[in-house]
Amino acid sequence: VRTAGFPDNLTQLAFLRPDPLATLAGAGSGDTPEGMRAIDITLGNRYGLVVRSRFSCLGDRDFELPSGRLRLRGWREDCEAEAIGWSFTNEFWLEPATGMVWVSHQHFLPDLPIFEITIIKRGPVI
Repeated sequence: VRTAGFPDNLTQLAFLRPDPLATLAGAGSGDTPEGMRAIDITLGNRYGLVVRSRFSCLGDRDFELPSGRLRLRGWREDCEAEAIGWSFTNEFWLEPATGMVWVSHQHFLPDLPIFEITIIKRGPVI
C-alpha cells in the first residue's frame, strides 16, 4: 500500500503482526483483534512509524454495488501512531464467507482526507 502524487505520501507499510483483516472472515461481534504495523511517510521523513490498532464489529449491512446486492460485515479499526500524536479510525466492509473487502474508508496520512474505496466487481484470484 502506497500513495503517490500528494504533497506527503505513504511510501511503505509492513505488518508487525499478522494482518487482522485476513482473520476477520467469519469472525463475530465478540472478536476484537489487534493490529500493529510500521509505516514510512514523507511527512517529517518518518520511517518505521508504529501504528497500533484494535478492531470492533459494526454488524452486518446490505450494500448495493454494481456487481449486485451484498450483505457485508463492518469492522471499525481504531488506530494510533503515538510517536506523532495521530489517532484515526478506518472502516472495512467485508464479505463474511470470503473475507473480501468490498468497501473501505481509510486514512493514509494525517494531512490527507479519508479515502473511500469501493470494489465494483470480483476480480480473478491471483
